[in-house]
Amino acid sequence: MKRMEKNKKERIEKIKLFAIIVGAITQIINLIKAFFN
Repeated sequence: MKRMEKNKKERIEKIKLFAIIVGAITQIINLIKAFFN
Protein backbone atom coordinates (compact mmCIF):
# COMPACT_ATOMS: atom_id res chain seq x y z
CA MET A 1 0.00 0.00 0.00
CA LYS A 2 2.74 2.44 0.90
CA ARG A 3 4.51 1.81 -2.40
CA MET A 4 1.29 2.66 -4.27
CA GLU A 5 1.05 5.96 -2.40
CA LYS A 6 4.66 6.78 -3.29
CA ASN A 7 3.99 6.03 -6.97
CA LYS A 8 0.90 8.26 -6.87
CA LYS A 9 2.97 11.10 -5.39
CA GLU A 10 5.67 10.67 -8.04
CA ARG A 11 3.02 10.71 -10.78
CA ILE A 12 1.58 13.96 -9.38
CA GLU A 13 5.08 15.50 -9.35
CA LYS A 14 5.63 14.44 -12.99
CA ILE A 15 2.27 15.95 -13.99
CA LYS A 16 3.20 19.21 -12.20
CA LEU A 17 6.59 19.31 -13.94
CA PHE A 18 4.93 18.60 -17.31
CA ALA A 19 2.40 21.40 -16.70
CA ILE A 20 5.22 23.85 -15.87
CA ILE A 21 7.14 22.88 -19.05
CA VAL A 22 4.01 23.21 -21.22
CA GLY A 23 3.27 26.60 -19.62
CA ALA A 24 6.82 27.80 -20.29
CA ILE A 25 6.68 26.66 -23.94
CA THR A 26 3.32 28.42 -24.38
CA GLN A 27 4.77 31.65 -22.96
CA ILE A 28 7.81 31.43 -25.27
CA ILE A 29 5.54 30.89 -28.31
CA ASN A 30 3.42 33.89 -27.26
CA LEU A 31 6.57 36.04 -26.89
CA ILE A 32 7.77 35.01 -30.38
CA LYS A 33 4.33 35.79 -31.86
CA ALA A 34 4.30 39.20 -30.13
CA PHE A 35 7.84 39.88 -31.41
CA PHE A 36 6.92 39.15 -35.04
CA ASN A 37 3.62 41.07 -35.03
